[in-house]
Amino acid sequence: MRQFIRRLLVLLAVFQLSQQAHFISAADPDIESAKPAPALPTDKNLWLNSSPFTWEQLRGKGVCLYFFMCNTEGTEIVPKYVESAKLHALDPIIYIGVSMGSDRQYTEQTLKATKYSFPTLCDPTFTYTRLCDTSMGNKQSEAVLGNVCDSLYVTPQGKMVQGWWDEPETTVAEALEGATWVTNPKEIPEPLWPLWRSVEFHKYSEALPVFKKSLSSGSDTQKEAARKLQQVVLVEIDRLATETRSAEEADQKWAAYNKVSSILDEFRGYELPNDLEPLQKKLLRNSQVKAGILAQKQLPTIGQNLASPNAGLRKKAQQQLEKFTKDFPDSELAKKAQELLDTPQTTPK
Repeated sequence: MRQFIRRLLVLLAVFQLSQQAHFISAADPDIESAKPAPALPTDKNLWLNSSPFTWEQLRGKGVCLYFFMCNTEGTEIVPKYVESAKLHALDPIIYIGVSMGSDRQYTEQTLKATKYSFPTLCDPTFTYTRLCDTSMGNKQSEAVLGNVCDSLYVTPQGKMVQGWWDEPETTVAEALEGATWVTNPKEIPEPLWPLWRSVEFHKYSEALPVFKKSLSSGSDTQKEAARKLQQVVLVEIDRLATETRSAEEADQKWAAYNKVSSILDEFRGYELPNDLEPLQKKLLRNSQVKAGILAQKQLPTIGQNLASPNAGLRKKAQQQLEKFTKDFPDSELAKKAQELLDTPQTTPK
């Protein structure tokens, strides 16, 4: 009913505005009121056809999320998404499937049968689906969780919006608003597209061995394209290093520590500024950084205590998580703590 009413309103708007090129403009209230998408799981065992993605890696791109149950009804529309993905192969959008209620093995069998080959997140316990419902502000009667399939999309700014489950092209048109590539794939020879995709989606460790090969072999055109992509990586390293130094100078020690650690991890094997490793060692001696590292280690146990049958443990866990969100604002630690707080908990008996 919700999508029918929304579709009717859109069609009326199109009629009133005559030859308007797309259904929903940037003034769409759904987009204006949208909340950030919940963090994607980082457990590689939950991902098929891809290593784990983060929203940071996907920034600036449109993302089409298709939620489905591994049954006939849930995968009925999959061919439309497969066809849509082929049509938009060179557009700045990525398709991610979310398999609801099925483990990795059963999901993999289902994907092979449906020829669905783009990245897929397995959500056997509906954990991520519930987080998306919370982000969407869904009521139980409207929840993604209550459907055999549904579609959401994430804007280039990271906001999560209701899509059109049976009309992927409409969903993609909305998701592409404002999306851009850093490097246009049309400027890259086709043999280097795997390297280009790794760089474009910030998967630098995957790109490194391909860089080494592409810079030393292949045609002159391919070598030149590889050097162009290499420059993109060097610019990104410089940007992140500058942000790290600025955070440290502004006394944002925890943010600086996370940034420098991320650079040293993500770009291992690349040529990095000489001051980053000494900076990381210096930050490790800071009291705020030590507290943040301890909080990260405690987070899994605190999450378990949040569902404990002991009321005292549940209350303490909630207080600890609330403290993390205040002590480490605008950090991944704070986001994870807030997600735990936002996740509906079944009251133990």
